Amino acid sequence: MNFEFESKQFEGCQEKTAIVVVGYNRIDSLLRLLNSLQRAKYPSEDIPLVISLDYGGGDKIRTEVERFNWSHGRKICIFHQENLKLQKHMFSCISLTEYFKGIILLEDDVYVSPMFYFYADSAIDYYGNDDCVAGISLYNTTVSNFSHKPLYIMNGDSDVYAAQMVETWGECFTYNMWRQFNKWYEENTEIKWEEIDMYPFIKQWKNAWSKFFFAWMLTTDKFFIEPYNSQTTCFSDAGVHSSKGLPSNAQQEVLQYGKKVYMFDRIENLYKYDVYLNPLGLGKYLGVKDEDLVVDFYQDKQPTNKRYLLTCAILDYKILKSYDLRLKPIESNIIERLDGERLFLYDRSVTEKNHRSKRSANKYLMDYYFDGLQTFEFQKYVFNYSINWFYERIKHKIYKLIIAKK
Repeated sequence: MNFEFESKQFEGCQEKTAIVVVGYNRIDSLLRLLNSLQRAKYPSEDIPLVISLDYGGGDKIRTEVERFNWSHGRKICIFHQENLKLQKHMFSCISLTEYFKGIILLEDDVYVSPMFYFYADSAIDYYGNDDCVAGISLYNTTVSNFSHKPLYIMNGDSDVYAAQMVETWGECFTYNMWRQFNKWYEENTEIKWEEIDMYPFIKQWKNAWSKFFFAWMLTTDKFFIEPYNSQTTCFSDAGVHSSKGLPSNAQQEVLQYGKKVYMFDRIENLYKYDVYLNPLGLGKYLGVKDEDLVVDFYQDKQPTNKRYLLTCAILDYKILKSYDLRLKPIESNIIERLDGERLFLYDRSVTEKNHRSKRSANKYLMDYYFDGLQTFEFQKYVFNYSINWFYERIKHKIYKLIIAKK
């Protein structure tokens, strides 16, 4: 993919980390993001801000972008003359890494921590030329968007961990990352999606640029760097990926406030997670080889022929070891050798009847995540919340019908 830009406007920026904002037609969302950027802290007053607007969003949003006063450095506006649509627009923005040390890519429904730039610039310096790194996330997810369960991550010496997860609510790229991805993308025009082990619904995404980064990461064994402290949060405004008319707080995360010196480490020393957000490297604690082991805590992985399986599911295979399900994250129960009957290491080469109740396995997993949320008071809260949510949805539908008739 080749994108043409007027290179003169980027002169003198080669050693700087630029902020690149992606917009189309959401004026309120874009201004909310720009104002959060304006209020943030920076190490200097020479920070490039690039605002890229896709064609077709209307004159009003362009006027607002031109009017916006960026007091921390140079403001560069890119107004596309044709409608690229989201996927191509995002790729064009990532290609801007050619002109900068790195970029911080922000879609218009995110919001930044006051200290986001210090983290991003430091992470780019450390991981920008690491061939094992596909990107650097600014967003820390505490609920898996795929398993829809709370996400607990092992916390080590570093301020980051590594996962084969493409975060799209604030991320950093360098030209080294873009160059490798672009080469892979051009060489893989016919991707065999059925051979890539990831959630099937990701493969069905039509407008998402991220599914190609997923495929690239998984076929070349790369990772995204993920922060423990979120530098961005997401408002989930209605847009290309979501037509919901009501705002959602489902992707809101606690932002970092306060400056700190970030601790990074080589990717081989970080805690690492696969695309399903299961931990990697547990073989040494289980006495098996990692290449022969499947970890499936959430019971949502695709079928595999690997011999050993670590899961909460009740299956008819020989149980080699079993653990309790109390410590968080789940892998802590294995690392700390907490014996029990809720998490099982199976040898799938040996069939053996398992007399445990499948219902109890699901109950144990639900108790692990949601114990204490089954009280009468909480259930009453959920009931009232559901009634109110239903009422607001109906009211919103009626409002839209009234507007449509006008």
